[in-house]
Amino acid sequence: MKKILSGLIMLFFCYNCFAAGDGVCHNSDGSTHMLNLAFGPITVSSANNQTGYTVVDALTNTTGTYPVRCHCDDQHGGQPPYSDTTFYPIYYIGDPAPGLILDRAMGGLNYYILKDTSGSETLSVGVKVFIINNQYAAIPFDHLSNQSTSPSHTCGAGNDGSTINLDSGRSAKLSFYLRHPVMGTIDIPQTEVAWLYAGMSDDFPRTTPVSKVTIKGQLIAPQNCEINQGQVIDIDLGKIYASEFSSTPGAVVSGRKIKTDVAVSCTGMSEVRNTAKINASFVAQAPSADASMVTTSNPDVGVKIYDRDGSPVRVDGSSLMPADMSAISLVGNTNGSVTFYSAPASLTGNKPTPNTFDAWATLVIEFSN
Repeated sequence: MKKILSGLIMLFFCYNCFAAGDGVCHNSDGSTHMLNLAFGPITVSSANNQTGYTVVDALTNTTGTYPVRCHCDDQHGGQPPYSDTTFYPIYYIGDPAPGLILDRAMGGLNYYILKDTSGSETLSVGVKVFIINNQYAAIPFDHLSNQSTSPSHTCGAGNDGSTINLDSGRSAKLSFYLRHPVMGTIDIPQTEVAWLYAGMSDDFPRTTPVSKVTIKGQLIAPQNCEINQGQVIDIDLGKIYASEFSSTPGAVVSGRKIKTDVAVSCTGMSEVRNTAKINASFVAQAPSADASMVTTSNPDVGVKIYDRDGSPVRVDGSSLMPADMSAISLVGNTNGSVTFYSAPASLTGNKPTPNTFDAWATLVIEFSN
């Protein structure tokens, strides 16, 4: 015959229970105050999209005050019968949220690694929490006094103390550090980054935080291309005799095609590195009526544009010229060039009046998948 032993374990739970003499402040309504900070999208330029780039105090947010009550401790009536005792300053502990890993300390601020929605760790965050008479204190800090001398507060056992509406912990500032270049878009899910505890003395224990700081947001490194290192593209068509222009409108001057190779450098292409096509188009400041030529300051002279293969290019942005680009790197960079030809042409069929002439157009880089 088998003997079966049975036991009964009784668990007692008490909502919002604290040791009566611990000197800890707790939320009067039983719920932790939440300071939720939403950021972005924050745009990182191509020049700044590199390891070590820091955005200091990128975001500040402030919520309303929140009510707490404080237990008496041994210095303030903490022995039975826990008589109500007045006190003035409140002390604060600021910790990084559990699970955050320290990345680095820099500029008086600790930065903690953030995981984005893909699990990557491109970004780290530094947090400063507002504490009265201390401005914004960098996490972590330990038993920091608000140095208050007025008004007085009353502590007690349980919820017997007076209600105190806290300003400290209702505002925070965020700073960001790029651990790696941003690849397109980074989405940070709702993440707790700091916990704030409050108490009556400089040795109160950590129990339940009175306030928590959470963040959520987006960081973007847009696709960006630099053409000719940001310099104007000057094309000199040379000296042309008026007699070289044809009486046929649209006819180019023979032997006058000028080849131009323009350097192109693009960043932020990681999300489309396997599918992106990069092309260029021409947009004349003053195109001819049929958009086949760029008009010039000489009313009888136009300029025709051809792609690298010699095909005519419309100058209203509707024609695409292929760019010769390198493979897009893992961090989204690619370099290459656009090749085109320019040729003077007869705009009207009339012999042009001898003089210098100029024309303006914009070279536009376009992405497609």
